[in-house]
Amino acid sequence: MVVSEMKPDISVYDYVHGWDARMEAALERGFDAIWCSRFPVGPDPAKLDASTAFDLAWHEHARDRRYVSLCIFVVDALERTRRAAQLAAFHDHVVTG
Repeated sequence: MVVSEMKPDISVYDYVHGWDARMEAALERGFDAIWCSRFPVGPDPAKLDASTAFDLAWHEHARDRRYVSLCIFVVDALERTRRAAQLAAFHDHVVTG
């Protein structure tokens, strides 16, 4: 298990590629897949918009790899339908409640 703090000024590129070596090493050691999770984002709309760019870039980079990613978004009830549709475009499942 690795716990890492994300720097607030990290670039999308560094966010996406910063874990490549660790992910590949874990898979080479015999793990079936990688579990990734991060801190909750929201409900500030500007922060949700900014984090969406990171999630989309991660999806494009890792979608053909063996991984499970848990992304937690805290969305205002008025935004729920729009945000769910936005996130569903590049997530396998979106759970709302």
